[in-house]
Amino acid sequence: DDAPGVTLPAAVAYLASASVNSGPAEIKRLREGHVARSDREIADLLDRGVAKILRPTPGGLFDNFLDLESLWRRAFADLGLQPQQLGRPVLVTEPPLSSTVQREMMTQVLFEDFGATAVHFAVSGALSLSANGDRTGLVVEIGGAVSQFVPVYEGFALPHAVRRLDIGGRTITDRLFDLIMGQQIARAPNQYGSPQAVRHACCSFKEQHCYVAQDFAQEFAQGCAGTGARWIEIPPERTMKLPDGTEIQVGTARFQAPEVLFDPASIGLEAGGVHDVAWDTMQACDVDVRQGLASNIVLAGGTMCMQGIQRRMQKEMRDLVPGRSLVKVVQSEAPRHSAFLGGSIVADLANMRQKWFTEQEYFEQGVSAVHARCVSL
Repeated sequence: DDAPGVTLPAAVAYLASASVNSGPAEIKRLREGHVARSDREIADLLDRGVAKILRPTPGGLFDNFLDLESLWRRAFADLGLQPQQLGRPVLVTEPPLSSTVQREMMTQVLFEDFGATAVHFAVSGALSLSANGDRTGLVVEIGGAVSQFVPVYEGFALPHAVRRLDIGGRTITDRLFDLIMGQQIARAPNQYGSPQAVRHACCSFKEQHCYVAQDFAQEFAQGCAGTGARWIEIPPERTMKLPDGTEIQVGTARFQAPEVLFDPASIGLEAGGVHDVAWDTMQACDVDVRQGLASNIVLAGGTMCMQGIQRRMQKEMRDLVPGRSLVKVVQSEAPRHSAFLGGSIVADLANMRQKWFTEQEYFEQGVSAVHARCVSL
């Protein structure tokens, strides 16, 4: 498939407070845990103050595993499938260095509660490279909570060199929230709506108006925002509307927030930026492999849609990699869905027949046998 048949926010809504803004049916849904079909629906629930939103941890799972089951059940139902009787194999993406316990829990649920005939787990970064039609390259994928760095050579991921950084799109949202709303929220927590509703507004603003500066120090010092190579004297502020209807103007925070990707120390994290970790990943590979990786650094994940990130990554990597002319950073054609596209390609390959962990093997050998078919990275 060229695009997912169903796209759902990775979030489950629970009742925050019953009010005149909630009917009995909605209250019942929220008490049980409601899977919203869109970000707009989440925004509505938050704006009315009737729900709190739970999202996955950096490991990709919810604290309550039942929330993940609810999300899967909604997705399968929206695809027109019987959630308890799938009768087909399921390919699941996972971040690198994920817990084997989490994988076993998902395997058990897919077989026993959803009726899958087989399962396979694949690192989403490797699938993103397949979506580009490449067999060699370094995938830098920034998700909601985790960034992953997966080197692939001639179609094989190199597990010893895979790296992970617990920074993602939500980190940028949190930084934007702190920059423009932190002090106001601390003084009056519900003045503009619930803190979670304000944070959701920050996320929407980020996706529309934030960008990556090409020279952060210079741009911040000048106090202006640039597009391309053109500089202007007045920051092109953008309007952000808060849940209570208040409108505020946002200027330099538009590029300050995304800078956490390249300078995690700005928020107190002792870690290198995404460019540093990408270079560390390459250095962990054999010398003969590095040139192939440097010449095809593929950016994937929703955050990679942000304006300026490909140019900045190209600049930073050229400063790090010897023989800078060999460095080529490319953006996946569909960054948000590249793992899905790669998965749809891989799932149809003839050699996948030997990689599926089947229902029969599950009941005969036990859930731990899944790891032999799905090599952990």
